[in-house]
Amino acid sequence: MYSDIISKYNPLTIDAVIDTAKSLVPSEYQQYPYPWLHPEVNHGVSLLRTEDGLNCYIAAYGESHKRKVFRAIEDLPFAELRESIEVVDWGCGQGLASLCFIEKMRERNLIQNIKKITLIEPSTAAINRAKLNVSLFRKPEPYKGKGIKFVG
Repeated sequence: MYSDIISKYNPLTIDAVIDTAKSLVPSEYQQYPYPWLHPEVNHGVSLLRTEDGLNCYIAAYGESHKRKVFRAIEDLPFAELRESIEVVDWGCGQGLASLCFIEKMRERNLIQNIKKITLIEPSTAAINRAKLNVSLFRKPEPYKGKGIKFVG
């Protein structure tokens, strides 16, 4: 099960999240382009409901999401992010964008500046996965602020 595998990583990385999800894709969807064929994936427009659907979605789109987010944040003025930061991830899915941002903050020894993360997502399965991912991603650095707020 995803949570059992992912909780063993310390620190957790975005690549570990993607690799773990890929390793759990059901055998009938493991060959390219088959993760896209899982009925819940539906080009990323349907609400994910099952662990298989979550894993297939990340297998299909995780690398692309990672590249897009890292590209989007590469020019952020990280040196100026010395005060409290609140992250609001609207339509967070499984939390991949938040994970990418946290990873970059960790690389720059700025993770302690993230005081609150708000995850907003209509899919119950996806927001539960996002909660797990973001909570584990923050290990071993404890939250020094209000922590994580979940809406969904």
